[in-house]
Amino acid sequence: MEKLFQKIKYSGLIAIIIFVCFSFSQDVSAEIIYHGYGELVSENLLEGKAGVISIDLFYYNASVIPSGTSLKVQFATTSVDGPWFDSSGASGEWDSATTTGGATIDLSALNWSGSNFYYKMEFSSDGEDTPVLTQVRVNYTYEVLEPETKLVIDNSGNVGIGTDSPSERLSLGGDAKMYWQ
Repeated sequence: MEKLFQKIKYSGLIAIIIFVCFSFSQDVSAEIIYHGYGELVSENLLEGKAGVISIDLFYYNASVIPSGTSLKVQFATTSVDGPWFDSSGASGEWDSATTTGGATIDLSALNWSGSNFYYKMEFSSDGEDTPVLTQVRVNYTYEVLEPETKLVIDNSGNVGIGTDSPSERLSLGGDAKMYWQ
């Protein structure tokens, strides 16, 4: 996963308790206890990304979503504390992630932009199994700025500084200071 968890709230997903008996044979047994649900809240997936003009898709890959369990997702742009929305923009609502394998959720209806994006996943158990999430990512569009021309050497050998079309051996665009020694 590109960015992992900032915090995991356990109302409990899976707790593993290991009982070890020390004897000459070192018998080891394990008991798995499934809880009702668990919650995963991401860090900012777009931290440090400049010029994000639209947040388009959320991709997830769930290797297993057993019958009787569920996987749900919400989105936020302000902080890990929300407010949280589903992909249609309904506050407090969830999108169900029902597809095993890779799937996308269209976020274009949110009309979100900027360099902040968080997701929150809720995993529910049936008492014996729980969904397994293996990957998430966000697809976004960013603005590509045209680079400013600093120096040009044309086919005839004319040099331009601050101009794209030098007309002399040395053409300067803008102010220049020259120092002679």
